Amino acid sequence: MPKILQKINKTVQFLIGDIDKTSLDRRLLTLLTLTFLIGNIYSLILVYSLNLSSLIKISNLCFVLFFLTFFLLVRFAKTNVNVVNVVLFAVISLFMSYYFIFNNGTYGPIIYFYIMFLIFITGLKYKNAVLYLFIGILNLLVLLFFEYYFDYLLHQIDLI
Repeated sequence: MPKILQKINKTVQFLIGDIDKTSLDRRLLTLLTLTFLIGNIYSLILVYSLNLSSLIKISNLCFVLFFLTFFLLVRFAKTNVNVVNVVLFAVISLFMSYYFIFNNGTYGPIIYFYIMFLIFITGLKYKNAVLYLFIGILNLLVLLFFEYYFDYLLHQIDLI
């Protein structure tokens, strides 16, 4: 194998976990948190370069710090996978709900990301995947109910 491929392989094994020593569940969870971390860092760079509102800057910075901590806990601290799954599901649901409200509800793209997130959950082989899916669909229905009955509040939210 060429040296560049060996370096890439070692870097991936360091970031995600060794195939022989790390379970598939933990590697998938590490990859998911790393993906969210990279996406939030990119979002943070865009928010600061576009000089958006202070609330968006603070929320993005908090999400970057949270996912960085979460990635370090999942990858290096060897925490329990079930506890990590519950916390990750709760945070992602709150994240999606927050952006659903502040991104024009169904007129914005967040509902599609949330549905993709729920589809991803159905593919997991966890014991509580059905419960997570039920809670996620219930959360989505509450958000749609909120938008339907309080449309005047949802579409007039202006960030400072």
